[in-house]
Amino acid sequence: MAVAMPETEVGPLDYTRKFAGGIRADIARRAKIYKSDWTDAFTGDNTMKTTSSILFLFFACLSPAIAFGLLFQDMCGGSFGVVETIMSSALAGIIWALLSGQPLCILGATGPVLAYTAVCYNLYKTMFARSFSLHCISGLVFGSPSSLS
Repeated sequence: MAVAMPETEVGPLDYTRKFAGGIRADIARRAKIYKSDWTDAFTGDNTMKTTSSILFLFFACLSPAIAFGLLFQDMCGGSFGVVETIMSSALAGIIWALLSGQPLCILGATGPVLAYTAVCYNLYKTMFARSFSLHCISGLVFGSPSSLS
């Protein structure tokens, strides 16, 4: 059975015929309880669960960043390595946590990303002297459309 919604409220999958209409409706709907989404985790009996989950996820995200960072450092001639991988994973995680509505996403480096980066680095290194411009261009060209969808 479908749940009837008021005339003024936009459903989660309704087409609004306005630019970013669904996102604006979601923000308006969640604005009054957004602060409690972040603060309820640290009140009452939730503190221990929250702290243990945070520590678990910190180390679960840190260990692959270190492992893949070492591989990036070896395969890309030291151009980028552990520190850059940790920083990019942290920045992506913070932005994702603040702006997204989907909690499950692989934000750090993975095997296919490593293979792609190593191949691009070696290919570009044989043709030109520096590889950062290619890495920047490929990130802008291939990353921008996926972030807009």
